[in-house]
Amino acid sequence: MAKFVEGSEHISDMFEKYRKECNIPLFVQFRYLHCPTQKVVYKISKLNPLLELITDGLNFTIVVNEEVFDKLKPEQQIILINECFAGVNVSESDAVSLEAPTFTTHVGVLKKFGHVDVIETKETVDLIYKQMKEQADEAKAASGETKKRGRPRRT
Repeated sequence: MAKFVEGSEHISDMFEKYRKECNIPLFVQFRYLHCPTQKVVYKISKLNPLLELITDGLNFTIVVNEEVFDKLKPEQQIILINECFAGVNVSESDAVSLEAPTFTTHVGVLKKFGHVDVIETKETVDLIYKQMKEQADEAKAASGETKKRGRPRRT
C-alpha cells in the first residue's frame, strides 16, 4: 500500500505561488502530500462532497513524488505545476470541479510529427465533431422532434 506523508514546505510553496498566478480563487483549498512509491510525478484528485464537508472545505489533494520532482529542472517543474492546475475549474456559481485533460497522445507521435501538427489535428477533429453535432441538432429541430423528459402522463 502506498505511504502518504505531508508534502514538504518547498513543494507547497512552489505550488501555491503558481496557484496565485493562475487566478484560482482563495476559497479553493489544496493539500499537498508526498508518496515516494508513486509512479507518476504528480496526481491531483478532487475530493467528493462528503469528504469536503468532513475536512472543512478541502477541495483537492495533490500527491507529488518529491524525489522525482526535485530532480527536474526549474522550467520542467513549472510546466508540471501548470499542467496540474490546468484542470481546476471554478464556475460562475463557485462550483469547483476537475476537468479531464483535453489532449492525450503518445510521445512517439509528438517526436515524429511535432506538437504543432498534432495539436492542429486534434483541434480539427474536435471541430468536425462539433459541426456534426450542430447539423444533427438542426436536422432534429427541422423535423419537429422534441425530446420528451420524465414519465409519460397518465390518462
